[in-house]
Amino acid sequence: MKSLVGERIRFALKMIVGSDLAYVKAVRTIASYVIVQDAKIQKLQMMQGCFIFGIHTEEWI
Repeated sequence: MKSLVGERIRFALKMIVGSDLAYVKAVRTIASYVIVQDAKIQKLQMMQGCFIFGIHTEEWI
């Protein structure tokens, strides 16, 4: 599921951006943003002390 979303993002960026350099930069920016959001979510869940099953990080971002 996650890789499918990633592929869609990559495809959309390639269509919008066109040039490879800007495309790589955009992918890195989005990837770092997603990683930061994921870390924030995990920290929040740990602080709350709850484990939520069946909910993927994509739904929280």
